[in-house]
Amino acid sequence: MLKFVVLLSAAACVYAASAPYTTKYDNINLDEILANDRLVSSYIKCLLDEGTCTPDGAELKSVLPDALKTSCTSCSQKQRSGSKRIFKFLIEKKPEEWAKLEQKYDPEGTYKTKYQAELKALNVNAPVEEAAAPVVAPVDTSAKSETSAKVEAEAKPVETKSESENKTPSH
Repeated sequence: MLKFVVLLSAAACVYAASAPYTTKYDNINLDEILANDRLVSSYIKCLLDEGTCTPDGAELKSVLPDALKTSCTSCSQKQRSGSKRIFKFLIEKKPEEWAKLEQKYDPEGTYKTKYQAELKALNVNAPVEEAAAPVVAPVDTSAKSETSAKVEAEAKPVETKSESENKTPSH
């Protein structure tokens, strides 16, 4: 869990914007962290106030808004590239969680607009929202129109009296 907090800390540029952020977590293995669903989920829950936070998670949560606001200007190059990988991962692999994070940290879409070009440059493949099915009123097939009743009547063979007399009841 600590690794993911560290990762997000780097991604969010955890410290004050005036000073460079610490680089002590720059060499963490992002692939290992992102491959651990339990770890990723617990930090997302922390950020969304849906679960408990480790001290590192709580710190990340407290500085994330400022890091987004400052465009991570005090981040190292590794932190910037790591942040982009995390964003791409969340958008492509955890779209529901990404949407919740966006709603919490960017409810007006300010940062989404601000970082749109960067995400496009990353070749982010956001899941395509399914098109809404067209609304079609149900058709009552039990009530027949006058025309359909007439067509059905014309299509049925007419039974003559002699045919009905020749039928024998089956027992």
